[in-house]
Amino acid sequence: LMTASDFHEAYSVIPILSLGFVFNGCYTILAIGMGLKKQNFMLFPATVIPAIVNLILNYYLIPDFGMHGAAWATLLSYLLMAGLTWLASERVHHIDYEWKKIIIILAVTAGILLINWYLNIAIIYITILIKLCLSALYFLILRLLNIPNKVEYKLFVDTLVRALGRNK
Repeated sequence: LMTASDFHEAYSVIPILSLGFVFNGCYTILAIGMGLKKQNFMLFPATVIPAIVNLILNYYLIPDFGMHGAAWATLLSYLLMAGLTWLASERVHHIDYEWKKIIIILAVTAGILLINWYLNIAIIYITILIKLCLSALYFLILRLLNIPNKVEYKLFVDTLVRALGRNK
């Protein structure tokens, strides 16, 4: 739609890369324990090992699978980086994460991304409408599962209002 036709096929890797970026965000959150204890040097192996794994996976996957191989290599590397960061952070400072909520959020996210990935509708306006509906469905499902709960939601809104008020 807004790119040269040579790039139109790239849409198919966006869901894979999007989930990879979710795990990249998890890496940042999971590193909090090391930051609290001023042990950030432990992030080095948690980032270097996945980088090396990414290079190796790209070497083997790109020749056979092209951009999809690169996208899967990136996703798996970010997942490994989040996992290694959590393990390292736990050794330094335990944080009680709400794992049940996290797993539910990741499952709903993966489900919506998979539905999105398998939808192939040629009419762009219908595709955009469906993707907007899927986005709304994502938030509706989480709301029905009480994620975030009322206290968390109020805290989020209050924080957002304060942050927006500072920018005036």
